[in-house]
Amino acid sequence: MRPTAIDRSIMPVAFADAPVVRERFARDEPFVEGYLTYGYGGRVTTDVRVGKRVVVPAGSPAYGIPMISRVGEPQLVWCAFPTPPKPNLEVVCLTGSVITRSGNNSLLTGALITPNIAPTFSGGAIEPGPFTMGAPIRVAYRVQNLGRISRIVGEAWVGDVKVNEWAQNFGTITHPTEGDERLFAIGGGIVGIRPDPDAKDHYILRIAAPLRAGGNAILSESRPAAVR
Repeated sequence: MRPTAIDRSIMPVAFADAPVVRERFARDEPFVEGYLTYGYGGRVTTDVRVGKRVVVPAGSPAYGIPMISRVGEPQLVWCAFPTPPKPNLEVVCLTGSVITRSGNNSLLTGALITPNIAPTFSGGAIEPGPFTMGAPIRVAYRVQNLGRISRIVGEAWVGDVKVNEWAQNFGTITHPTEGDERLFAIGGGIVGIRPDPDAKDHYILRIAAPLRAGGNAILSESRPAAVR
C-alpha cells in the first residue's frame, strides 16, 4: 500500500529555515539557498521490481508529492531513491502501474510526465515517516542569464555532495515591472532581480515579499500583480 491522501495544508517541499538571500551577487553566486524539509515522507518496505530486477530495494527513502494526473485529478505520487547520495542522483517515481525516472531535479520534483511507453512495476509499498537521505538536503539557485529569455540554474546538495544540477528557462516578460527586473516566487515570498548597471555579470535583488521557513522551495516566475 502507498498513502494517497492529499492534505492541502501540507507543503510538499519547503525550506526548513528562512533561506539565505543575497541582495547583490555575481553570476556564479547563489541568490537564494537553504535547507529543505518534506511534508510527505517515508520509506519503501517492499522492493520495487521491474520483472525480476530490483530497481529500488526495500528500506530506501521516499517522499510524496501531489501531481496532476492525465484525468486532471491530483494524485499523491511517491518518489524513491535506489542509490546513496552521488552526482546525478536518480529518482524512481511510482505512478499508476508504471515507473518514471529522473536524474535532473530529483529532490525537487514538482511535475511528472509519464512516457507513453514506461515499464510496469511490482512492490513499492510505502511506510510513512520522516524523509531522510542521511544528511541535510540543501538547494541553491543562481542566475545564468537575465534578459528577454532568462535562465536560472538550481543545485541540490545532500551533505557536501552535489547530487543534481538543472536549469529552467523563463520566456519573454509579459508583465514588466521596473525596467528589466524579473520577479520570482520562492520560499513563500517574491524577489525581483535585475542586472547591476555598475558591474558586468552582477545582479541586484529586491525582496518584494519576505521569504520564510515553511515556504515553497521550488522557484517559479511571479507576476507583478501578486505583490500589489
